[in-house]
Amino acid sequence: MSLEKLPRNAAMDGIDLYRRLDTSARDTEIADPARVDAVVGDIRATLLRDLRVESTVNGWRTQALFASLIASLDSCNLMTFVDTGDIYFDGDSVKAPDYFLSLKDGRRLLVDVKAVRGPRKASLDEAVKFSASEVRRLRRFGELYGVDVFLAIYHSEMFIWSLVSIDDLDRGVGGGFRISLHDCIMLNQFSILGDVQVGSEFPIEMVIRSDGEKWRDVGDDGRIEFTIGAVDFFVASEPLVLRHEKSLAYFLMMYGGWDVDRVDSVSEEGVVEIRFSALPEERDLAPQMHGPLSTMHSRRYDLATKTSLGVVALDVQEGLGDFEALLPQDYQSITFPIWRFVLKPNVDARRR
Repeated sequence: MSLEKLPRNAAMDGIDLYRRLDTSARDTEIADPARVDAVVGDIRATLLRDLRVESTVNGWRTQALFASLIASLDSCNLMTFVDTGDIYFDGDSVKAPDYFLSLKDGRRLLVDVKAVRGPRKASLDEAVKFSASEVRRLRRFGELYGVDVFLAIYHSEMFIWSLVSIDDLDRGVGGGFRISLHDCIMLNQFSILGDVQVGSEFPIEMVIRSDGEKWRDVGDDGRIEFTIGAVDFFVASEPLVLRHEKSLAYFLMMYGGWDVDRVDSVSEEGVVEIRFSALPEERDLAPQMHGPLSTMHSRRYDLATKTSLGVVALDVQEGLGDFEALLPQDYQSITFPIWRFVLKPNVDARRR
């Protein structure tokens, strides 16, 4: 099952924000309207400024995407947001990663999320760069926390996630650190978070049929209005009966990257049928690949938070607990078998 989100009182978060931002002289009551208005005014000005900064918006949106993804991959039993509130430390400076994860297999890790655009030079050698100070402070935080630090790098234009250890970074020119797109792919450990490449038989079909017993209105312009009688799903011509099988079929059709054809027809009995068929490019053998669960979920998230206006939300409306597991670890089906390909990192193939 997917993670559930622990309910929080948003009003308490507001009070904590007020505590940290209230810089007025302590010569009025804490609930003085003018004092509160001053803090709210500062927040408003900051929001109006920062929400116009594309990198800031994409960074927060990607953090929320990562959380919703982990909540849906069915391999984590606890996730907390670490980079929040006041942090106190002794000695060398620290930088808090974004999330702490406790996995079902017993592993514990800290993850810092970074969003990057696709390669500008269309080259696998193009690097994601980190300052020496950032890496040093992340490592220091991990040492004090007693947990290894990982970097979740999201190539947003390709909907591709990579999870690499902070120790996988190479020294860059000028004392910073870097990792190439090639090494992000070759050293990717996202599978430890439950990500798999998914394959299935084909075609996957969704068939919408009209109710033949309900009246249909035929307009003068030939337009027909009808009542939907049934929505059926098929995989390799086999009908799906169980709800979770139908949900998975719909998810793969929508976000799996296969071409979807539509055929409309009317039977001799007057039943209107709309058939959507998802087919892979290669159709010689089954199974065929849909791609990583992380990529499909990211496509879904992108559609939920972005329109022709640009980014319209930093998070989805549903809580984390509203996300069902994309593919439960105990999933089994005779009528809709799924192949899971677990990609392991290849430490011998990295480029220096």
